[in-house]
Amino acid sequence: MSRQKHGVYFEAGYAQGLGIPVIFSCRKDEIDDKKVHFDTRQYNYIAWESIDNLKQRLIERIRAAI
Repeated sequence: MSRQKHGVYFEAGYAQGLGIPVIFSCRKDEIDDKKVHFDTRQYNYIAWESIDNLKQRLIERIRAAI
């Protein structure tokens, strides 16, 4: 069952429209099952399996960006 919160797509688009960088993330099984919304498939997602895994990958992505 998909746990996606579809309002997040609006929020991400709004932030991008304002020029605010957005880091997309999604549970790995959602990506593997192709449940990512078609409008955002072109973005580089952080695929995570646990909260600890997400935390570490976010730290790595932010450090790489700055």
